[in-house]
Amino acid sequence: SAVADDINTLTFNPAGLANIHLPEVGYGHESFVADIGYDFVGAAIPTGEYGVLGLGYVGVGTAPFNSTANPGAASVVAQDRAFIAGWGKSFYDVHVGVGVKYIMRQIDTVQGNGFGFDVGVRYRVFPFLTFAASGLNIGPGIKMASVEPLPTILNFGGAWTAIEESNHLLNFTSDISYNIPTNTPRIGFGAEYWYKNTVAIRCGYLANSIDEGISAGAGVQVSFVQLDYAFQPFNTLGSVHRFSGIVRWDGPWVKGSEPNAPKYLNVKQSPKALEIRWEK
Repeated sequence: SAVADDINTLTFNPAGLANIHLPEVGYGHESFVADIGYDFVGAAIPTGEYGVLGLGYVGVGTAPFNSTANPGAASVVAQDRAFIAGWGKSFYDVHVGVGVKYIMRQIDTVQGNGFGFDVGVRYRVFPFLTFAASGLNIGPGIKMASVEPLPTILNFGGAWTAIEESNHLLNFTSDISYNIPTNTPRIGFGAEYWYKNTVAIRCGYLANSIDEGISAGAGVQVSFVQLDYAFQPFNTLGSVHRFSGIVRWDGPWVKGSEPNAPKYLNVKQSPKALEIRWEK
């Protein structure tokens, strides 16, 4: 939650929207175990002094399956879908954000809906150290046959930039999450390395969870396009694969006034470098 600089932050810390400086559109697909799929599509629109707006859609569920021992029974589905609207703004070294989501749930022929809210904050204590916190899925629940509670989660995270040079960027991160309805905490650690802001490698470890274990991934960024892949073994149930991509647009709010100014600002530059460019 402390390393948040693209549209994906809409789903885990809305305060990260404030760290987006170019309009962008992103898509992600996760192939989970037991034929469960996850899809996310979102867009971020910087509005200058009014902050950054984010819109997104999340869908998670199963393909149609037979839930009985009768091979002739009709197939059923289980699916959650949500439309999300978020806003984030930077107040110097403090970023804040809020989000609201409309949630629809379907289990076989039973359907329900509800609302949830997200809040988040990021504080850059030093150029190399950032702390963050977020509360996700805050709300009364989803009205089905009875009211089902939302999976309200509290996140606390930190990020340390160990190396920040023209050709090398290395971040170490950690998150502590607490699921209120299930009274379940879990801890995650991660590292990300960028070479020339073009190629990234990542690794992580998740503890105290049913999906405890390592994860790894890589990414590539060429001009205004970024592609990422992540892989996580899931105990004896199989593996999780995630593919995602982001397209960013240039605009007059990021072009420099110098004749030889770069057409695209490098979004992986330090926030301070971006602030300097903005002032020019």
